[in-house]
Amino acid sequence: MTYTLYVGENCHQCADLIHFLNEKKVEYTAVNVDLTDKPPPIKLFAFPALFGDESLICYGSDIKNYVLKNPDKFQTSWNN
Repeated sequence: MTYTLYVGENCHQCADLIHFLNEKKVEYTAVNVDLTDKPPPIKLFAFPALFGDESLICYGSDIKNYVLKNPDKFQTSWNN
């Protein structure tokens, strides 16, 4: 599955989550919706938002919990 994290500019929670995902070496693509013309697959009202392929998985603080509870779904250094 391909993971895409949609974030907003000046979003503290987004920056914290990017740091967490990078620390855990989770493979994903980050898209800053304020700096690109690429829209999310659906209209979003909250950021960060994690998509698997084109489906919304979760958003906000739930993303960190999702990653921690489902390490087998992610290519990471801490679950190999």
